[in-house]
Amino acid sequence: MKMIDKIIADIPKLDIEKEDSQYKDELKYLADTRVILDNLRDYEVDIPKKYEDNVLGYMEELTNYKDFKGGNTYNYNGKILHDINYNYIQSGDNLYMAIMVHRLGDIRANYTEYALFRFDSIEEVIDDICMENFGGCVEYNGKHYYYDISIFDEFLRVWCEETQEQYDFYAYNDESFIEEIKKCEEK
Repeated sequence: MKMIDKIIADIPKLDIEKEDSQYKDELKYLADTRVILDNLRDYEVDIPKKYEDNVLGYMEELTNYKDFKGGNTYNYNGKILHDINYNYIQSGDNLYMAIMVHRLGDIRANYTEYALFRFDSIEEVIDDICMENFGGCVEYNGKHYYYDISIFDEFLRVWCEETQEQYDFYAYNDESFIEEIKKCEEK
């Protein structure tokens, strides 16, 4: 059984996502967890019915490991709408990763069920989830500033096309982005 659709349907819409939200302009500086999951569809592992309530147990069976490494995007102040808790293990040529998504409330609880994914490497995960799918461009003073969003970092990676300079800074909306650009240009 595939779990992605079930998990996506289980993730509640946040106030920031509502059309009338006063914080709507901040959305473009956050990765959408639903999009991340949708981009991972091709990597999802089918879970046998007997393991539907024990995805980590199935991961143990596939890999012959019981001690998984893991983390949570919350610990990195990642720029993501709904934090992701993950457990992973490298087994042979495959990296297995079990992911569950935080719904709302206390970060220590209230997660979706797990989905299990198989990748070739951790780099494939980082590239497919983080850098290729989230970012944008802000134009200021006739210059184009392209930014990448990482779910594992609170800072944006920013590249100025005209000056060929890279910056890393924290911004949460267009106003804060431009304030940071001004600071960088003053240096």
